[in-house]
Amino acid sequence: MLSLVIRRLIEMVVTLWIVATCIFFLLRLVPGGPFDSEKSWHPEIQAAIEEKYGLHLPLKDQYLNWIGGVAHGDLKESFQYQGQDVTELILVSLPYSLIVGFGALILSIVMGVILGVLSAWKKDTWIDFTSSFIAISGVSLPPYLIATVLILFFSVKWQLLPVALVEGPSSYVLPIITLGIRPAATIARLVRAGLLEILSRDFIRTARSMGVSPFKILYKHALKNALIPVLTILGPLTAAILTGSFVIEYVFQIPGVGKHFVTSIINRDYPVTMGITLLYGVFLLVANFITDIAYTWADPRIKLT
Repeated sequence: MLSLVIRRLIEMVVTLWIVATCIFFLLRLVPGGPFDSEKSWHPEIQAAIEEKYGLHLPLKDQYLNWIGGVAHGDLKESFQYQGQDVTELILVSLPYSLIVGFGALILSIVMGVILGVLSAWKKDTWIDFTSSFIAISGVSLPPYLIATVLILFFSVKWQLLPVALVEGPSSYVLPIITLGIRPAATIARLVRAGLLEILSRDFIRTARSMGVSPFKILYKHALKNALIPVLTILGPLTAAILTGSFVIEYVFQIPGVGKHFVTSIINRDYPVTMGITLLYGVFLLVANFITDIAYTWADPRIKLT
């Protein structure tokens, strides 16, 4: 296990280096610069700004300076928020994103498993049709439309929850629901399909013939096996939730990492864009590694390599 962890860590470092290199050069290939504007700068001012941030150096030197800083935990200074390091910006805004992301993850797992179990256990009943309708709607509707509908009813019409900004714990309810509905629908469909396949196997029929209670069959024998497909997508799904919250944060004006990511792209703030991209890469790699470990719990026959 120790050798596996070491090997995976080395693979993560190499992957992050590749991601960092790609995002650095891709941003430089985009036409325009971080300090371009409709009103041109005085040449001396433009030169002073570029020298301050090292943009006057050749592209190779800029890359080596930045990648060397990343290796030492220095993500450089933001262009947009002058005087503020990217690392500090991420540390301040990350808790907001984690609250929304992990809240949506927990909601999606709980809601998805419950809907999937009910749909499979009560197949071809109104419960199954209702659960399937919710799952299909959750997958089909875009997040910004779901956010608009939730704001319209819960904030404008009924005035139960804040429209936007962080004013307390209640401000996270609508963003969490909006972000968690689509993955919950995906999990529900996987759980339903997995349970229906497991419940049709011979060992389940044998358990029923031996008088095992339906609840015990469902919980002890069927559900655990049906969750293996869910574990397969749980790693990428976790990363997608944590990294896909930037639209939700922008809609609900939550000062998280996602909101800064959107504004950094608009303003060509290279250090912030590259720093947050690396953070998202770490989320994805760690989530996938945890998923691999979870495989061995769900099915001891699976051996990690």
